[in-house]
Amino acid sequence: GLEPGQQIYRLLVVEDTEPSRKLLVTLLTKIGFEVSEAADGLEAIEAWKKWHPHLIWMDLRMPVLDGYEATERIRSLMENDPAAVDTKIIALTASAFEENKARAFQSGCDDFVRKPFRETEIFKIINKHLGVSFVYGDESGAARAPVSGDLMEATDLQTLVADLPPEIIERLRLAANSCDADRIDRIIVEIQNQSSELANALSRLSKKFDYNRILRMLEKS
Repeated sequence: GLEPGQQIYRLLVVEDTEPSRKLLVTLLTKIGFEVSEAADGLEAIEAWKKWHPHLIWMDLRMPVLDGYEATERIRSLMENDPAAVDTKIIALTASAFEENKARAFQSGCDDFVRKPFRETEIFKIINKHLGVSFVYGDESGAARAPVSGDLMEATDLQTLVADLPPEIIERLRLAANSCDADRIDRIIVEIQNQSSELANALSRLSKKFDYNRILRMLEKS
C-alpha cells in the first residue's frame, strides 16, 4: 500500500484489451491510487482534459488512435496549458523492437515497460517518476502455513475445484475473466467453508493478480 501522509495521485490506464486493463486498474486501486481507464487513444485524450492525471500507463498499439499519437497530442495540450499537471507518460508494449522504444520516447513518453510486466516493476516506475513511497506487507508466517511449497499440486487443486458447486465455479470463472479482485475475494470466503486448502491457494493467487492460473484451475471443471 501507500505510505501514509502522501498526496493522492491520479493514474490513468490506457489499454484496449479489457483483461489487461482491468488487471492494472485493480492493482493500482488496491494500493490506494485514484485510477481511471481508457480503451483507446482518443478516450485517453478526453480523460486527460477532464481529469489531469499525474501519470498515464499508455499502451502503444491500440485501435482508433494509437499510444504514440495520443502521447503527442497530450504533450501538445500540456504545452498550451502552463497550469496543467506535469503528467508522466509510461509506454506499455509487448514488442521487443528497439525502434518502438525509440519512437515512444520521441512521442513524449517518459519511460518504457514491456509486457508482461511484474508488480515490482510497476512500483519502481511510479516511485521513480512520482516519488511515491510504499509500505510492503510480510507474506511469511501463518498466512502461508496451510499451503506447502509455492502452491499445492495442480492435480490436487483441480480435484478440490471439481467438488465445488457448479454455480460457484461459474461465478469464479466470470470474476477471474473480468479480473474482478473484490468479487473473487468474496467467492473465496464462500469456498473457505468447504475447503480451506483451496481457499488459501486461491487467495494467494488473487493477491498476486494471477487470474490466468485461477482460470486454468477451472478449465476441467
